[in-house]
Amino acid sequence: MASTSYEQAYFLHLQAHLEYYTAIYSSILGEALYLTPKPLADLRIIDYGAGNGMQAVFLKYVGVGQVVVNDLNESCITSCKALATALNLELDGYLQGDVSALEKINQPMDVLLSTDVIEHIYDLDTCMQEMRRLQPGMLAIFTTASNPFNKLKVRQLRQLQHRDEFINSADPLEEGKNAYKMPYFKRRAQLLAENYAVLSEEEIELLATRSRGLRKDDMFKLTAHYLQGGNLPLQAVAKHNTCDPDTGNWTERILPMNAYKELADKAGYSFYASCGFYNQNGNVVLSWIKRTANYFIKHFPFAGKFMAPYLVLVFKPVKTPVSILEHK
Repeated sequence: MASTSYEQAYFLHLQAHLEYYTAIYSSILGEALYLTPKPLADLRIIDYGAGNGMQAVFLKYVGVGQVVVNDLNESCITSCKALATALNLELDGYLQGDVSALEKINQPMDVLLSTDVIEHIYDLDTCMQEMRRLQPGMLAIFTTASNPFNKLKVRQLRQLQHRDEFINSADPLEEGKNAYKMPYFKRRAQLLAENYAVLSEEEIELLATRSRGLRKDDMFKLTAHYLQGGNLPLQAVAKHNTCDPDTGNWTERILPMNAYKELADKAGYSFYASCGFYNQNGNVVLSWIKRTANYFIKHFPFAGKFMAPYLVLVFKPVKTPVSILEHK
C-alpha cells in the first residue's frame, strides 16, 4: 500500500517546521532519559501513532538502541518504512494496529513516546489499561496541543470541532485538495436512517444529536436501548468534543487534567503534565513575542500553562492498578 495524500501532506508540514518538531522530540526524549535509569544506547522505545515516522527516525539517528513504530493505519507503516529506507536507517520493528498490537513485542520496552495522538484515541480508558497490561513497566509520554488551560487554543479547537461536526470533516492539511467529506452529524444521521427504518426523521435528528462523540457501534447500542424503551442522555456524552462515527477518531479532543489523572489512577500510573513551548522561528515581531512567551512559560510554569501551545503528559507505572485491586 502506498502512502496516502494525508501522510504526504503531513510529512511536508513537519518538514517545513523541522527545527521545531525535532526540538519537541528532543525534549520528550530528555524527559524519558531523566525518568529512565538507562543510557541512550540501551533504551527501547515505541513510537506510538508514528504517522510518517519522523519521530522514529529522529530517535534512531540520535542513538536510541531500539525503536519500534506502531500505527493504526497500514499506510502510515508504509510511510515509516519508506522514510527509514530513504535515510539509510534501520528501525527495529513495525506494528500495525491499535494498542493491542503491543502484545506482539516479546520483550519489555522502556518508554512509549507519542506526539499529537492522545487527543484522537477513541477509548482512552481501554488504551491505558491495555498499555499497562501488555508493558507493565513501561513509561509513557504523550504530547497534545489540546491544552484546556489555553483559552485561545481551546477557541481554535472548538471551531475545528464545529466544522467537523456540522460543515465539512476534511482534514485541514488536505483542505482544498480533497473532495468534500460529510460532517459527522450528517454521517450519524445517515447511519441511523440506513440501519433503523422504524425511526422517524425527528427521532433520527434527536439520536444523531445525543450520540455526538460516539463511534457507530456505541451509537447503535444507544439506539437499541432507546427502541427498547430506554431513556436517552440529556446531552451528548462529550461536551463540544466530536469524533468520526466510522473510526472513532476524535477531532482534537479536549480533556481536563483531572480526566487524565483518573485514567492514570485506574490503570496504575502516576501522572503529571508540563508545558510545551512555541516555535520561535518566523518574522522578527512574531519571533520576539514567542520568545517572550517561552520565557514566561519556562520561569512561571503554573501561570505559563495558560499560554502554552501544547502539554507534555507523563504516565509512570508506580503501583498496582485500581482495576486489579477491585478484583482481589
